[in-house]
Amino acid sequence: MNGSGTIANKAATISDLTAAKMDAATNTITTTNNALTASKALDQLKDGDTVTIKADAAQTATVYTYNASAGNFSFSNVSNNTSEKAGDVAASLLPPAGQTASGVYKAASGEVNFDVDANGKITIGGQKAYLTSDGNLTTNDAGGATAATLDGLFKKAGDGQSIGFKKTASVTMGGTTYNFKTGADADAATANAGVSFTDTASKETVLNKVATAKQGKAAAADGDTSATITYKSGVQTYQAVFAAGDGTASAKYADKADVSNATATYTDADGEMTTIGSYTTKYSIDANNGKVTVDSGTGTGKYAPKVGAEVYVSANGTLTTDATSEGTVTKDP
Repeated sequence: MNGSGTIANKAATISDLTAAKMDAATNTITTTNNALTASKALDQLKDGDTVTIKADAAQTATVYTYNASAGNFSFSNVSNNTSEKAGDVAASLLPPAGQTASGVYKAASGEVNFDVDANGKITIGGQKAYLTSDGNLTTNDAGGATAATLDGLFKKAGDGQSIGFKKTASVTMGGTTYNFKTGADADAATANAGVSFTDTASKETVLNKVATAKQGKAAAADGDTSATITYKSGVQTYQAVFAAGDGTASAKYADKADVSNATATYTDADGEMTTIGSYTTKYSIDANNGKVTVDSGTGTGKYAPKVGAEVYVSANGTLTTDATSEGTVTKDP
């Protein structure tokens, strides 16, 4: 080691090539990159990268967007897709006993600020609030209106029709906006019922979805899932597809058929992602002095052979054309 923090690599010998499993008949070594695993794939995520999970025969997609600073994902939570489930969401927003929480309700008729207590009772400006049959909040008891509660508001707005057809409404509380919508007519009420909102998912939750993604074949069935990770930053502007059920980005279904328009992804010895699964390097060994040089190879890009370069053994024991390896600088005693 020298004072610059580098270590001189040892010149490779035929013994080193043999140890690296060289084919003696052709003087070639095949380098095989590792399949990209779900855990390594998520470790490569940068802010704004996405993980799309498609589920069941309908291929319903949920897109998880990575937040690097928080270390978690945001996604549109559409699982509360009935009026009753919308009421369950309302129950989760109630404040502790003796306290109130504030919110904003927006509908076609306008916007209103409200407060809600631990029992779900809604007031507007300190006055008792009422919920009309068409899903509006008011302090005017004009007859037919019921005392407004957060549960009642979420269920009414979330029944898919009461707020009017082709309408939207929302409740904002605690920095989160809860969205409601309706269809074109009463027949669309069920399809549009419930409430959706931007939710968060932990890295562990999304990792489990990616690692267990399994789709039997190209024609998805209920119970199937697939995961597509989209890397959007730097040189990583491609997609890794998990669908085989083995936790790797093989871009294959469980029946081994290829996923359309997808490429298998791997990690190389440097820990970098690549779509190159393997490549070969042929070596030349000088019969007089035993010097090993690169003769040819099938690799491309960073794996392209450096024809004519002398071969060394790096500090970690791998073959390289670099004459030195990085080391640790030590102070003089």
